[in-house]
Amino acid sequence: MRQQLSEILGGIDKLTKRSDLDQVYEALNGRARELKARKTRKLQRMLSVGDVVRLATNMKPRYISEAEGPITKIQGTKVTIQMPDDPGLRRFSGIPCTVPFSAISARVHKASS
Repeated sequence: MRQQLSEILGGIDKLTKRSDLDQVYEALNGRARELKARKTRKLQRMLSVGDVVRLATNMKPRYISEAEGPITKIQGTKVTIQMPDDPGLRRFSGIPCTVPFSAISARVHKASS
């Protein structure tokens, strides 16, 4: 894998036309969208209301990164999470927060049936 990546980056470095670089850019963005959609579909199958999840580390504002809370609603590609009562979460403390599935980094524990 490292060797392939090195070859790809070397090939990109040799591009001389902006149009070629634009094609590479579009291909990378397309792949990123595909991977994000795949993650969303997987989480849609795996998660249910009541599951406690952790938000991703790259959330903005930063102070809600890695916050944990139960899912209260699932609608399409988004979930609503009940944020914990925590002064560190500032204006998000204790309120429902709707985020895309891609903002979830992990399920902390499954809801009891």
